[in-house]
Amino acid sequence: MTPEELWAFAHSPAGEQAARSCLGACLHLDAAIAVKLSRLDALRRQAAKIGGCLPGICPELDALEEEVLRDYRELTQRQREIADRIRQVPDERHRAVLELRYLQGMPFFRIAMQLHYDERQIYRFHRHGLHRIAALLAAEEK
Repeated sequence: MTPEELWAFAHSPAGEQAARSCLGACLHLDAAIAVKLSRLDALRRQAAKIGGCLPGICPELDALEEEVLRDYRELTQRQREIADRIRQVPDERHRAVLELRYLQGMPFFRIAMQLHYDERQIYRFHRHGLHRIAALLAAEEK
């Protein structure tokens, strides 16, 4: 890809979407883990009510616990990968917004409060950070 093509992709809707998908993977996995933890808690309460495990409960409970552990390992790995990509963004403000949004799951209005910027400015920082991430992704695909 030529520098012009790289810039065009990074600033295109497709580039922004690729960056959002890459960075947002942790948020989706985190939400899925929360749902599984809720189900796990319900199964544990059900097992406690009956005074132990019944054949239908314990195997499902064990399988779900194992699945949650696998998901946590995957989440940790993805967070490391995303943190490595975010560290490559040169502007400190853009990095901070991306870290707070995609690694800590913070909503934009809270990011604005924490960084002491107007929320519109946070959206701009976010968009510029996404452009950098999109450029990195496109450069990796060469």
